[in-house]
Amino acid sequence: MNTKKTFFALAAVACFALTSCTSTSASDDAAYENDAIEKTRIKVPANGIEKTRIKVPANG
Repeated sequence: MNTKKTFFALAAVACFALTSCTSTSASDDAAYENDAIEKTRIKVPANGIEKTRIKVPANG
């Protein structure tokens, strides 16, 4: 019984150790690269944003 527990514990550790969650290819990273937003193109009123004029969707 004790041998079974040890074997299953080692098997579980091996499964976690031998699997990888990170990618080693650069092509997978292309989906996460976005162009930067130009801050000069954002128009903000001089007196700030009125919270009462913000429209929130019904399901949001």
